[in-house]
Amino acid sequence: MSRLSRYAVWVSVLVCAVMVMGAVAGAATLQEIKDRGVLKAAVVDFESGPFVYTKDGAIVGLDVDLLNLIAEKIGVKLELVRLPWDKGITLCWDPAYTWDKFDISATSITIKEARAEVCDFSEWYVTTGQMLLVRSDSGYKSLADLKDKKIASMAGSTGEEAAKATFPAENYVSLPDMAAVFDAVRSKTVDAAVYDGPQILVLAKEDNTFAVLEDLLTKERYGVAMPKGSDLKPLVDEVVKEHRKALYDKWMK
Repeated sequence: MSRLSRYAVWVSVLVCAVMVMGAVAGAATLQEIKDRGVLKAAVVDFESGPFVYTKDGAIVGLDVDLLNLIAEKIGVKLELVRLPWDKGITLCWDPAYTWDKFDISATSITIKEARAEVCDFSEWYVTTGQMLLVRSDSGYKSLADLKDKKIASMAGSTGEEAAKATFPAENYVSLPDMAAVFDAVRSKTVDAAVYDGPQILVLAKEDNTFAVLEDLLTKERYGVAMPKGSDLKPLVDEVVKEHRKALYDKWMK
């Protein structure tokens, strides 16, 4: 091998190493999490059954079970970090985020190409889509009934994207979290809300104030978000693929 060839190889190796180091800069590695003894996982700070919600004083749900399984696989304890969606969970795909608040997040996060340019996602663990929540006494039966009506969703969510793509801009109301969105429907401040199907189906089942229309506005898949280039991904993928059916059967059927 010539001196020039050896130099080219050395430069290529150096560049690759810098890229890998840069990809995970500020984020804890798998070994660092093991040494710490705790996996810090971000979930939303509002009730989002069946994925994250409070029951008898404990935080439970499909996402919580999945995160516990990941922590168990690593061999550490799980610490849940509760954050708002906007400027909280959305940090996962914020290029400026240094991953200093949490290591991963599983909280009904839709896998999207634009997000995946900034953070890594696990294999999918739930398939879902955006649906429409209305008051049960509203008389609305389908998407067609909501033409020219006022629609709300949560800022920064795929529900907001679906609402903006489906309804005129002047009819859309962006709210900070789903508690505010549900209150807006309940109080008739808006006519309907767009949000993830599983969550609003649970809400309507538990509270007869609400009903869910059959229209499916999108098709989506949830994944676990983690730092770009994280060495956690193979382990998380293994857990997801092994347990997603059992988690679905327990929480979604």
